[in-house]
Amino acid sequence: MERVKRSLPALLLVTACSGAEAPAPPASPPAAPRTPPAAADPRDPEPALPATATAAPGADGTGAPARRGKAPSRVEKRTFASASLGVEKGYVVYLPRGYDDGAARFPVVYLLHGLGGNEGNWVAHGGLADTANRLDLPVIVVMPDGDDGFYVNGHQKTDYAACLTRKPPWDGAEAPASYCVKTPAYEDYLTGDLVREVDGKLRTVPERASRAIGGLSMGGFGATQLAMRHTELYSVAASFSGMVSLRYAGPHPFAAGKAQTATPASFGGPYPAKFKEHVRAIFGSDPAFWEAHDPTALAAKVPDGALTLFLSTGDKDDFQFEDHAAHLHEVLESHGVPHERRVVPGKHTWAVWSSELPKGLDYLRAHLAGAPE
Repeated sequence: MERVKRSLPALLLVTACSGAEAPAPPASPPAAPRTPPAAADPRDPEPALPATATAAPGADGTGAPARRGKAPSRVEKRTFASASLGVEKGYVVYLPRGYDDGAARFPVVYLLHGLGGNEGNWVAHGGLADTANRLDLPVIVVMPDGDDGFYVNGHQKTDYAACLTRKPPWDGAEAPASYCVKTPAYEDYLTGDLVREVDGKLRTVPERASRAIGGLSMGGFGATQLAMRHTELYSVAASFSGMVSLRYAGPHPFAAGKAQTATPASFGGPYPAKFKEHVRAIFGSDPAFWEAHDPTALAAKVPDGALTLFLSTGDKDDFQFEDHAAHLHEVLESHGVPHERRVVPGKHTWAVWSSELPKGLDYLRAHLAGAPE
């Protein structure tokens, strides 16, 4: 296992069953006001919320975090209307011990699912609630429905009425009404609509220093690029087996200084045709759009001290995403972005993600401000 740490100044595909070792279809490739990424797409959203520097005061108005209550944690399902997607979307929320019988505010972790997954995966297959309870995690965890949109404002054409008549392409058991959207603006949905919903409805600490984002596979890509593109919103991110080098084209295994870059036309290498077509439809044919969402390109634009990252993969990932993590690690090193990289025995399965979840949540907690005592 390799660990990389520095001091700061002041998570695709989801397998059908937990722990299964059979390969699934490839997962998504994959603080200050930030400097926009080079060649950013003209549809890039404006910052959803203003950057702020201090944590919200406790219930007593002193500025110190209020103490937690003793009521047990719980998990609940919520829905809200997303203006960016044009539909209602669901999210699952873990409310920690003491939320229901106290006035304390809590930091927030947004945890994203993989390709073919949904908002319930982290609880049903990843053991999120049990893990958070064992850690006595003083954090609200929000798990949104991201469909199969890679958490970007995609180029894919949408026909909402037609979509409602077909089975979703990656999970045929899902109801079309919960999958189809009118506009595939998933970045705006996550960084705007959902953050406002959560900060408006729950007792959060609504500051970037108290907000994190993570995910697995497609969600690992989503979390990493969203955190890099929106350092005004997030201060720490985690990727579990993420496609965090979007345009990576080899070699395998990764060799330092030898990474090759794919074009939109050559993207995907050994991946199944269905997956390659799906990703190309979302990211389009403009190389600038791909670059503007590739974590290995975005790393150079992260302001000093604005972000810290947790990267975890299995050493025999079915989609070779350990190479992606190694490439991003190399780039983060070169730009001095603090991070921790873990390579553990395993493939692209829930066995890896659930076993690494405690390490990832611990990392996020350690880098979040404003947790109650």
